[in-house]
Amino acid sequence: MLNNVMDSRDLTTDLQQQLTELQAFHTRVAILQEVATAINRKLTLDEILPEMGRRIKWLMDFDHCSIYLIMPSFFTTLFGPPVEKTAFDYDVGLNRIDWVLQTKQPYRTLASGNGEPASQFSSHMVIPLESENVILGTINFASQKTNAFDADDLRLSNLLSMSLSASIRNAQRYEEVKHLYTQLEQTESLREDMIRMLMHDLRNPLSIIQGNLDLIGLTLDDHTTYETNRRRIADGTDAVSYTIQMIDDLLDVHRLDSGILIPKLDIVDILDLFKEKEQLYAIKAEHANITFNTTVLPNVFPIQADRRLLSRVIDNLINNACKYTRPGGKVELLAAPYDSELHISVRDTGQGIPVEYQAKIFDKFFQVIDAKGAPLRKGTGLGLAFCRLAVEAHGGKIWVTSKPNQGSNFIFTVPVKN
Repeated sequence: MLNNVMDSRDLTTDLQQQLTELQAFHTRVAILQEVATAINRKLTLDEILPEMGRRIKWLMDFDHCSIYLIMPSFFTTLFGPPVEKTAFDYDVGLNRIDWVLQTKQPYRTLASGNGEPASQFSSHMVIPLESENVILGTINFASQKTNAFDADDLRLSNLLSMSLSASIRNAQRYEEVKHLYTQLEQTESLREDMIRMLMHDLRNPLSIIQGNLDLIGLTLDDHTTYETNRRRIADGTDAVSYTIQMIDDLLDVHRLDSGILIPKLDIVDILDLFKEKEQLYAIKAEHANITFNTTVLPNVFPIQADRRLLSRVIDNLINNACKYTRPGGKVELLAAPYDSELHISVRDTGQGIPVEYQAKIFDKFFQVIDAKGAPLRKGTGLGLAFCRLAVEAHGGKIWVTSKPNQGSNFIFTVPVKN
């Protein structure tokens, strides 16, 4: 009889304990639903991950929680002491996170041992983040306690990973849509700029050509002087040259931007190229009352480059410098070695470029404008875009340093190969 009473008490105790555990698990499931609802309301990873970090501790007991994502590849701590991914190593060259990514199975260790390296954590749990049969990464837990994570922790973590995976995938899609929308806006802007250029920049020189030809035709039987007609023909010729150059710039920018035009590398003697530019621009600069000189510093050797593209980049920069340098000013073409690169610069004493425009002037069709929205510089906005694309096609960079009324220094680099 006494044994039956004791068995009944034990059974009651067991039932009460199971009921308590069930109620605790039910509470944790409710918390999990709150966490899932909170993160599902967020649109970006920058919002989702901090929200997860704030709420995850309500769900279970741990000392560290982190996220590892494959795309974009990064490892970040959500809660607890910041650690590296190597904190989840379990042997030399082996990592729990990598194992989970390969097997798509959760990994739960109970305690350090079996030859595992010493760690600040004794227990680890790594759960795969998977959406639509695609592994996105892992959510990782660690504790200083031995046997810290039980089967309920594993079940809840798996449920959590499902909600988190969906939120991360939605965030990635949101970023993809944002990127596509930005590209669409840029394309639309380029289309509008193209229409503007065709309507305005190409129309103007064609109007000049037509006007001068009409005047010549009307005055053939008059006593118009030879000099007058010569000037009209020269104006028309200049307009034709400007139009052809504009079309060439447009075509070359398109070819470089789309990867159709690939630099044809050959040995380029910088000293020889600079002598060519000095002969070409010295007379033009003198007529404009501008001093032009070239300098090639010691240890500048021939490089591998597309001579035609490199020459056009230099021409564009020199023409711009001469165009915006006042009479009595100076334009200098300089080549200097710098580590594994060759630096070529065109410095002028012109009007300079405002700081807010210096990063934008290399964009296609961009033009510096005044307070009324009128372009400060005449042109299509393609010359510097061509320079940037041609330099980048060689593996180099281009930038400008400038101060208003103190001139500009355009610098570009070309990698030096043995």
